[in-house]
Amino acid sequence: MNDRRKRLVSSLSAIRDKHEIRLDGPGTDAATAWFLGPKGENGELLQRLVGRALTSHLQFRSEVYPADPRFITPEMQSSPEYRHTVARIDVEFDRVLVALQECGAFFSMRSQGHMLWDVTVPAVAGYFAAMLYNQNNVAAEASPVTTMMEIAVGDDLCRMLGFPVASASTPAAVPSPDPRPWGHITCDGSVANMEGMWMARNLKFYAPALVAAARGEAAAAAILDVTVGLLDGQEKRLADCTAWELLNLPIDEVLDLPPRVARQAKIPTDQLAGYMSRYTVAALGMAGAFQEYLAGHGLTNLPVVTAPATNHYSWPKAAALMGIGTNQLWAVDVDLDARQEVDLANALPDNARTLRARLQRALDTRTPVIAVVAVIGSTEESAVDPLHEIVALRDEFRAKGMEFTIHADAAWGGYFASTLRSAGQAPERRCPGGAFRSAALPHDVVLASIPETPMNQDIVKRYVALREVDSVSVDPHKAGYVLYPAGALCYRDSNMRNLVSLKSPVVFHGEADPTVGVFGIEGSKPGAAAAAVYMSHKVIRPTREGYGKLLEQCIFSSKKLYCRLRTMAGPDDPFGIAFIQRLPAERAGLPRADVERQLRDIREWFVGRSNEEIVRGGHYDLFKQLGSDQTILTWAANFKNEDGTFNQDIGKLNDFNNDLYTAFSMLPEPDGDLKNPSDVSLILTSSDFAVPAYGVGFVRGFLARLGVEATPARVAAPDFPAVSFNISTQMDPWFTETADNPQDGFLRTIEEIIRAQILKQIEAMRR
Repeated sequence: MNDRRKRLVSSLSAIRDKHEIRLDGPGTDAATAWFLGPKGENGELLQRLVGRALTSHLQFRSEVYPADPRFITPEMQSSPEYRHTVARIDVEFDRVLVALQECGAFFSMRSQGHMLWDVTVPAVAGYFAAMLYNQNNVAAEASPVTTMMEIAVGDDLCRMLGFPVASASTPAAVPSPDPRPWGHITCDGSVANMEGMWMARNLKFYAPALVAAARGEAAAAAILDVTVGLLDGQEKRLADCTAWELLNLPIDEVLDLPPRVARQAKIPTDQLAGYMSRYTVAALGMAGAFQEYLAGHGLTNLPVVTAPATNHYSWPKAAALMGIGTNQLWAVDVDLDARQEVDLANALPDNARTLRARLQRALDTRTPVIAVVAVIGSTEESAVDPLHEIVALRDEFRAKGMEFTIHADAAWGGYFASTLRSAGQAPERRCPGGAFRSAALPHDVVLASIPETPMNQDIVKRYVALREVDSVSVDPHKAGYVLYPAGALCYRDSNMRNLVSLKSPVVFHGEADPTVGVFGIEGSKPGAAAAAVYMSHKVIRPTREGYGKLLEQCIFSSKKLYCRLRTMAGPDDPFGIAFIQRLPAERAGLPRADVERQLRDIREWFVGRSNEEIVRGGHYDLFKQLGSDQTILTWAANFKNEDGTFNQDIGKLNDFNNDLYTAFSMLPEPDGDLKNPSDVSLILTSSDFAVPAYGVGFVRGFLARLGVEATPARVAAPDFPAVSFNISTQMDPWFTETADNPQDGFLRTIEEIIRAQILKQIEAMRR
């Protein structure tokens, strides 16, 4: 480490220690103080915090260089030109303030659409305060304070996800993990996903590039004698490894190559980077890497990445940008609950695109697999892939000689991991053999005004497996209730970030690298985003007592709304409603009579009941099994013909649901007029299920629950349309119990709004 870097590290550490920039301790527990409130109930609090931020900043400007002259004088401020300019600012600002109200009331109990709601008061205050200083977290010299905040946030997110990061309060006797995990802020989950694929691609080609450099650079020839461990336990010289073996070295072996080369070949890491500069995939490009490292050694298939049908649009975008190609993003079908189908044993009858089948095909055809993507909370169905099964499947394929990274796309679902960890809980550490101690499971419900309902145990198993993956994307600006832009990417091993840096790698043991800007895709980025997440985490800890409590209340709210809407249509109603989220009786494959009986039980036990009655009524175990894996409900409605039979026309079904979405969105009226936000009675969003992505079995199952009978051949036809649906996201923990209605809260109003619009549309169709 050069002298300049040493001084920078020392300076940043001093700032961290002086101002206690660390995230540990208990946080707070009054959720009513965390948000501005649907009616601005905490407006005075936020005004006071923002006012203090501005006052502090103005005082700093006045005092930092007291001998320096002023420029803007009272005479200037009294001039006609100045007064005219100020008046113009006032006018234009008023216009902006009025225009912004057209965005819609996303803070309202009626906002059920996108993955955004109210933002936390500490996040707003932190963002406002930091943006006045305009810190740029691309360089620590330009952002000494917010860089340290970003490092603290990265560690906090890693701990939340289950990676072993010691906190400031960890006893000195507990050793820090080595190598340590590492996380940083990105502008969003899309960029985090792209960086994850970028890292995985570079990791896949690192060992072949190293060998090519050793053969191409005379001064680097000693590298060929460096030994590595293969997946089967053998040790080999790099010179003796086949191309397939180099592409499938154990991940930890690849990450250990720079220090191993330094030890065995006596080549320092910065010198090694110079030797490799012409041979990496970053230098050659994907076309050059394919020719050099695959085709030149008898491997004729392009490398691939797998992702489920529920993957976010950022994944094909990432495949295109990284030169992998969207055709090489192999889709994995989902089961009837929209979760990635891992094993053939559990596959739907028409489903040949399970993860096991995809990986076996890659192995049989000697196709390198760069990464397997698991979605931990899909953005349209709130479905959590069986991550524990994916991890077990990787172990199985490692035994067959194939290696790949696992990336968890938890942009939406990552913060739900906060329900698994209590404040002050010691970080989990690896046991011999790479296993982890069993994690603590969610606490029993603690009855409060709004109950806290944990995720069910099957979903918890998937979250516990997060610590076994290589990279995780998580968005504070989604379930972290922080302002945009604030995504994040966390690595199991901090050395992975060196693979996406164009600078020489520096291996850090125990302590975090004091910079964040040289890693990743972005250049300049606002320090205010890091300050917003830092402040929110400081007040609302990402544990059971903070975000965990908040999100478990949202889970309760979502399940209670599911009960109302799922039972909304009676036998005499001219419509039906179906959810992607099936009833327990439907998941068990029970006869229709049993499904109807369960619906009657739900209506009797949970609809119109107070929160306390639901928790204490003796049927809480059933309640916890209802709804989505998290808090997004995905549904569609179908109308009945005048003879009482359900509509069978997919086009009319789609039109019906698209009209519902139009009514419940800020889209302009059919005549082009803008809507008044107060005239939009409910805010939802929508999407559709395309058969090529989701599979015939999934789409047929959803249509059947809507009363539409469709043969496999019909659904599989090339001209079969995608099926439209509506999305209702519950990020409001409070709408199940309000001061004016402790029994139903705002739920009855939501049901009445949806029912009225459905009946209005049916009446218009029958005229």
